[in-house]
Amino acid sequence: MHPHQLRHSYATHIINNGAPIEVIQSLFGHEKSEMTKSNYESPHVSKVRLNARITKVRSGFLIWSRRRRRTMEGVNVS
Repeated sequence: MHPHQLRHSYATHIINNGAPIEVIQSLFGHEKSEMTKSNYESPHVSKVRLNARITKVRSGFLIWSRRRRRTMEGVNVS
């Protein structure tokens, strides 16, 4: 692994976790946001970000439905 691969992996990881492109631009010293976008914001990243959001929504729904079911069964949920 080369330092540039680590840099790219780190930037992609940060973007996938919801960091704005401006933060990446500042961290990596890019003068133009177009450079940052072309390097790190790809269709794959957008798909990964979308899948992460879907997973969060699904897990939130599952937690909500379990709590609702317990409440309806008369079990105290805190």
